[in-house]
Amino acid sequence: MPRRSDNHTFISYSSKDRPVVWRIVEDLKSEGLDVWWDQTHLQFGARIREEINNGIRSSVSALVFISEASLQSRWVLNELDAAMLREISNESHVVIPVLLGNFNDSLVPADLRGKKYLDLRGDDWIGSYSRSRAGLLVTLKTLANLDVHDSPSPGVLVGDALVGYFATYSFRNPARVANLRPFFHNMLSSLRSAGRDDSWQTQALVRFLDRYGIFIGEQILLQAAEEKDFDGNGFTEDELTGLAEDLRTIAIIFQFQSSEPNEKMEMFIKDGEMRFRRVV
Repeated sequence: MPRRSDNHTFISYSSKDRPVVWRIVEDLKSEGLDVWWDQTHLQFGARIREEINNGIRSSVSALVFISEASLQSRWVLNELDAAMLREISNESHVVIPVLLGNFNDSLVPADLRGKKYLDLRGDDWIGSYSRSRAGLLVTLKTLANLDVHDSPSPGVLVGDALVGYFATYSFRNPARVANLRPFFHNMLSSLRSAGRDDSWQTQALVRFLDRYGIFIGEQILLQAAEEKDFDGNGFTEDELTGLAEDLRTIAIIFQFQSSEPNEKMEMFIKDGEMRFRRVV
């Protein structure tokens, strides 16, 4: 019988998608994550609805697999409602949508449309998962740690811990973030496509985005904009240059850290600016 814990990831899915979900669950478990799903946590004779509700209430995150099959599943839709209520009542709980199969964005439940989702639609879901895997693992592992919302001061080590800090950063003004995110997404997408033959600094940034995904890049730019108290009604050229420089600096330090593993670096915030220092 699997162990009970209060820092697991709850899995909501349709049984018709089980072959795909099983492979992802096994991968998450191989990385040390505690995963709650019906195949291992529902025992014979268990009160199914009660056990599922307990699994959601005691989780720190929920992966909700959205497909044509799950959109027709009363169980999945009920689990989604319960998980979203859990997120609303507990800011350290996060619902992460995972899209499977082939369906239009308009079919995504309204509660999930404003969320960053893991898009595994199409025939090459394994390739899509591989490209997003690092960012997903960092997010889930950070959420499983009770210190998810700690401030970065005095410092967060450069590496997965820092990526996890950005992935789960709690913004003061979510509405402004929602308005700015598409702008930063388009900016980073263009840079990622065109920057491979650019300067070594830009190449370092492209490698960072390849590893951790554009979402993490967006989070860094949004956090920097919030720390600098930009109003979001349009950026000056100097402001955009400063934001891009913050992201490029992080990417370069990540590259340095990977080439010099014995040299530990950490990020901290001072006077609204991201700073870096060696850890002695």
